[in-house]
Amino acid sequence: MIKRGDLFAIFCALSILAGCQEGDDDDNAAMDDDFADDDAGEGDDAWDDDDVGDDDDAGDDDDNAGGCDAAQPCEGDYFIESEQDLETIALCSSISGDLVWGGQFSFTSIELPCLTSVGGDWDMYNFVDLSNVDAPALTSVNGGMNVGGNAALVNLEFPALVTVGDLNFDYNDVLTSVDLPALTTVAEDLRVHENNALVSIDVPALASIGGYLSFTDNTASSSFELPALASVGGNVNFNDNTDLSSLELPALTSVGGLLHFGDNTALSNLEMPILSSIGGGLYVSCNISLSSLDLPALSSVTGTLDIEANAGLTSMNMPALLSADEYLKIRANPSLTGFLMPSLATVNGSLEVFGNDALTDLAGLSGLTSVGTCITIESNGCLSQVEAETFVAGLTVGGSASVAGNGVNHPCN
Repeated sequence: MIKRGDLFAIFCALSILAGCQEGDDDDNAAMDDDFADDDAGEGDDAWDDDDVGDDDDAGDDDDNAGGCDAAQPCEGDYFIESEQDLETIALCSSISGDLVWGGQFSFTSIELPCLTSVGGDWDMYNFVDLSNVDAPALTSVNGGMNVGGNAALVNLEFPALVTVGDLNFDYNDVLTSVDLPALTTVAEDLRVHENNALVSIDVPALASIGGYLSFTDNTASSSFELPALASVGGNVNFNDNTDLSSLELPALTSVGGLLHFGDNTALSNLEMPILSSIGGGLYVSCNISLSSLDLPALSSVTGTLDIEANAGLTSMNMPALLSADEYLKIRANPSLTGFLMPSLATVNGSLEVFGNDALTDLAGLSGLTSVGTCITIESNGCLSQVEAETFVAGLTVGGSASVAGNGVNHPCN
């Protein structure tokens, strides 16, 4: 027989192996560690104009606007691996194809004051010495902006960038801040993964993400705010961010895929005040410091709703939830005393309330009338066995019902 004390560890382990895999997207085919060699030489600023006949007097004021008067659109793809290559795009106002940076060349600074758009991808991987990237006029990247494995890059800012196809920041070991103040749209995916020094990512205007949002394994990030984000077309994953204590999603209304919060060990509260629909299931698992889960506007969840192995969770409120499309599982939350789902009338799949030691009643399911398949109410130590049996007897259940092992500690103070 499994002891109640073992339930939390078992369910947390199962969540890592099963539930957490559904939204896993940690592989990045674009990463290429072969670029790590930096023996080719020093990359100087492409806008260096210290020629004999230049006009760089002490009082001279060569602003970028004047310097970009001669800028022209550039066609095709560009692979930049030398100072000479960088000079070829110095007067590009736009690049129609891909812009790929060769990390084996020892650039320390990249400056492109005239570039406003890239029609393909911006790939910047595995630089050893690169510490500065300056593209102040860049407004759009139609493909992916991929920045990964850069050993010396500390801060990254694109002040004018408004739209991008994909946005990926991966394995930048000393990157502490990303600042994208004008960004409003990510057409496909936004991925921020394993940047171990990342403290802040500033995207105050970001309103929509067409694909998935993944923020995972950023162990130094204590807070993340997405104040304008209203919709995400695919999955949303916030997993394994050990220092993340504050997450703000005040404008989020819809998630097209899975919404998953797992193993964020410092996260204390989770609230999405106007989130109304989730298209691929809700999983909240193994967040040991999480004390409250509040989703007051959530009315529709397509897929499984699974709240499990959150050691500190005491309250869970989803007052507007009308139906659970597949399964509703509330499991191994040892501190949960009660939950609120009064509008929930139907669970189309199975219902499982299991191993919640502090749960005292099922009043939070007062509106429930039917369960499509099986129902399990088991091993809830403070829940009266009689109350559990009476609750199940009042439902229409399409499959089997198991009510056992409740009330071992009943009544609980």
